[in-house]
Amino acid sequence: MLTYQEIRPGEALADYIYCYWIFSYQPKDHQEVLEHSIPPDGCFSLAFPHHPMAPSLGISLLGPQNSIFRLPVFPGSHCLGIRFMPGVGKALFGVSPKAWVDRNLEAEDLIGGLNTGAIFHHWPAQEPDQAWLDPIFEHWIDEKEVELDEPILRAVRLILAADGQVKVSELAQQVFLSERQFQRRFQEAVGLSPKVFSRIRRMRAALLQRLLAEKSYADILFDHGYTDKSHFNRDFAAIAGLSSAELERYLKQIEHLGLEE
Repeated sequence: MLTYQEIRPGEALADYIYCYWIFSYQPKDHQEVLEHSIPPDGCFSLAFPHHPMAPSLGISLLGPQNSIFRLPVFPGSHCLGIRFMPGVGKALFGVSPKAWVDRNLEAEDLIGGLNTGAIFHHWPAQEPDQAWLDPIFEHWIDEKEVELDEPILRAVRLILAADGQVKVSELAQQVFLSERQFQRRFQEAVGLSPKVFSRIRRMRAALLQRLLAEKSYADILFDHGYTDKSHFNRDFAAIAGLSSAELERYLKQIEHLGLEE
């Protein structure tokens, strides 16, 4: 009934795209509108929604999330998304990540030159696949004059690799910036402070392992640097606005494909 899948891009796009994703709501019996809850990820995402009864749905750009994002999803809906690497949003879309935290934009005026016709030619008739998605986005990015803050992108990759378990002072040292410079440039590029972004990634990693691994809750929380469940719940409540148990129950209703711990 509910499925979510991630597909990694090819190496040529690794600095720009974190993953492609697909969400589908195909109920067999009842036809209830779903209140879908999306955990924060700190990334920009382009969303291409599709419903057979509403073929002209607009393309959306989701800003970096600092909290749970909720939206109604109608039965029979599909959505193709492109989750961009944190730190590339301003260069690709010309909008300040700080100004668009937890906001949802109409994307048409921000994606000039992107061959959206080619995307809708393939999808939803064909399964999303890097073989046809990658060339579309490679061409779009190659045509743009993209200037990225390389030290900040290195820091982002370090945070992702460590699942958020890294100190801000250590990150600043590893990218050869003062801590003050690092804090300022990181927030300008990503939209969130390095501390908040790291906390989000640590929480996501713990939730992902809870969904995919057959391990005790205590072991999972310890693996991700939480001293106990109350520590995790405090961090979670600050971001999510609901209990971890409530979100976990909802996420377990979704078949997750292509996710990596």
